[in-house]
Amino acid sequence: MIQPQNDAAKQLQELAAFARTHGYLSYDQVNGFLPDEVNTARRVDMILDLVDGLQVRIVEDPDSPLNYNAEKPEGEP
Repeated sequence: MIQPQNDAAKQLQELAAFARTHGYLSYDQVNGFLPDEVNTARRVDMILDLVDGLQVRIVEDPDSPLNYNAEKPEGEP
């Protein structure tokens, strides 16, 4: 059985890899990381530490021209 903390750590690593590559996280990605339970303070702290540590932004729509600092990976239009 997978430990919930290990699962959260793996998900956080995946988010960090995406954020490093793209320079942002979407609100949908952040919301996907946060569980529906009321007791989410630990995960909120984890995601805020990630965003702060990587100096990335959280954006509503990654494809919006308003996200001028959000870089797309090579090969994406």
